[in-house]
Amino acid sequence: MEYYLIIKDMSNKFNYRLRMVEYALKYGKSQAARECKTTRKTVRKWVERFRQEGLEGLKDKKKAPKHIPHKLKPEDETKIVELRQKHPKVLSLVREKSKKRKGEIYLR
Repeated sequence: MEYYLIIKDMSNKFNYRLRMVEYALKYGKSQAARECKTTRKTVRKWVERFRQEGLEGLKDKKKAPKHIPHKLKPEDETKIVELRQKHPKVLSLVREKSKKRKGEIYLR
């Protein structure tokens, strides 16, 4: 769709979306889609966001995940760092055993 080519390099997408929503509310979603060279679905999405969230809804949303399930809790990470600092030889012994199991030669 042409809308995505227009909006891709645009520095202020917010104003374009606001004009699209205002046009849609005044003339209808189909007419706004034709005018903005996009689909009715895209116009509908921005109109709905505008109705639910106001002007904030027309801004880009972050695409980063809100929760990373496999990430360690800060307190667990701190405990691991403390244990590594307290017992540095344990980690080297574990690595040495692991390399021996794989058939690698391990020299200190």
